[in-house]
Parts: sequence; structure tokens; C-alpha cells
Amino acid sequence: MKTRKFYYLALCAIASITLSSCGGGGGSSSDPEFKLSDLQALWQENGTEHFARFTEERSDEYPYFLGRDWDEADEVTEQDLLDSRNELGHPGNGWFKYEFKTNGSLTEIHLMDNEGAEIPKIYVVSRLTKSELEYYEKDNKNNKFYFTKVVEATPQPDPQPEPQPEFELKDLQSLWQDAATADSKHYIRFTTEQSDDPEYFCGRDWDEAEEVTEQDLLSGWENNDRNGWFKYNLQANTLTCIYLLDNSDATLPKIYIVSKLTDSELEFCEKDDASKKYTFTKVTETK
Repeated sequence: MKTRKFYYLALCAIASITLSSCGGGGGSSSDPEFKLSDLQALWQENGTEHFARFTEERSDEYPYFLGRDWDEADEVTEQDLLDSRNELGHPGNGWFKYEFKTNGSLTEIHLMDNEGAEIPKIYVVSRLTKSELEYYEKDNKNNKFYFTKVVEATPQPDPQPEPQPEFELKDLQSLWQDAATADSKHYIRFTTEQSDDPEYFCGRDWDEAEEVTEQDLLSGWENNDRNGWFKYNLQANTLTCIYLLDNSDATLPKIYIVSKLTDSELEFCEKDDASKKYTFTKVTETK
């Protein structure tokens, strides 16, 4: 008797396993499973100027996200919808809330400017890939919609200005000789002497090929002759020189961009004309 009962139970267990393996328990393994992240993009309805964007922005009602759709054939742009939202203080015409489930159920609740009755629509997504979207109305399978994903340019960050070199004032304050030609006798000295403007120091510029020496400039200063003198200021790589004129309060400002300043070399160009470059070598003076 016990043997017959055990045999009967064994047959029931086998039958149960067989039915389960044939799909009698869970849903069909062929049911589609879609990803929300694949839907959240900009789509264009095939053959039209109708666009729909499913955003990642949450609406004021969980579990809905915000979306918007517009038709450029009606001279409406996405920017118009964004501007309208800012003016109204809430999403209005052209906006919708949506919920998307992995089984393809897509619920859209279309919004209105006056925050009046919301219009719900339920669709069934039949295809969703990295580039295609197809769905139809749940209550009318013949009303189908076909979209292709719009490839949007990835916004590029604003180019950052290259960091400008910062030079030390103490490295500039010396005597330099023009290196434009091998026999140049043009000199420039950036002194440590403060000018009458506390932001500037004194400098001198002369050319011995014109029979002018630094001593001539020093003597001329005592006689109110300012030719060859200038005030200068160095900030980072910007060198400002204000040239003084003889027996006059008039000045001639010049702005240069320093590109090189070492223990032995100085290079700069005019800020407004980079083609005008100047190169100097440091003069080793006997103390």
C-alpha cells in the first residue's frame, strides 16, 4: 500500500515539473523588455517635422518624467516650449508627463497652459532600439507612429584660455642689448628706481649708434630733457611702457606681451601687432 502511494506522488511531481517547464507558471520568455534610458532622447517622426523629446527630468508627480513635443511645420520650436514654461512658471501646451514600463506600456499625460484637464494617452511600444521607436495606441492598433532618433551634437565646453606665463619683475630689472643685429648698439635698462607713479618704475632707452649714451640721458634728465626715458610696469606677461617726451607732460604709452624672460634673454612683441617682435640679451655689467 505504501509503495503504491509513493509511486502516485512521484508521478504527480513529474507532471508538475513538466507543466512548469512548458510555461504554465510565469509569463512568456518572448515578452519584450525595453529600457527607459533608450527612450530618453530626441526623436523625429518619420517623414515629418514633428519632434518628441523624452527627458530625464522628473515631473511633479511620481513616477512620471517630463517630455515635450512640437511640430516645426507649425513654426513651433523646442525653444518656444522652454520659453513658455519660464513665462508660465510651469509646463504647458506641448509638454507631457510620461511613464514607461519595461513591457512597452507608455502612458503620456499631455499638459495645458491653463493647468486645466490633463489629457492621458496610452500607447504600446512595439520597437525601441538605439535608433528606432515604434508604438501604437493601446485602443487602436492601427494608429501607429514611427520615429528615428536624432543624433545631437555633444555640447563642447567653452575653450579655456591658455594660462599666461607669469614673469618676475626682478628678472627684468637689468641692462639689455638689442639682439636684432650682431653689431646693434641699442640698449634698454629697466631700473629698480620708483617713478613719480608708485605703480611704475623708471627705464631708459638709447642707441649708441646715434652717439647717445646712458650718461647723456642721466645728464639730460637734470636739464628737464626726458627723451629716452620711460615708466614701466610688468604684470604677469604684460609689459606697459610709458615713454616720456622732451620738455612736455605728454606721454606715449606702449603695451607689450613678454614671451620669454630668462637670466640671459628677453623677448616681447607689441600687443596690437604681434609681428613687431623685439629680442634682447642681458648685458653682464662689471660691478
